[in-house]
Amino acid sequence: MEKLSKFEVSAYSEDGIIEAVELKDRLFVMGLQWHPESIYDHDNNSKKIFSNFIDNCKKNMDILL
Repeated sequence: MEKLSKFEVSAYSEDGIIEAVELKDRLFVMGLQWHPESIYDHDNNSKKIFSNFIDNCKKNMDILL
């Protein structure tokens, strides 16, 4: 993974464009370029992203409110 300031690049498109970044030392931070509206029904990675987001929200509700 390539370093980008404090962010860590975690995904590239086929043409080398950065598609996703992470901050590993935070509770939940994820930056990505993504179009779930057209692929969610049949894309397991999209489902994992949503599930991870929802799980982290539930886990950290006391911090978020």
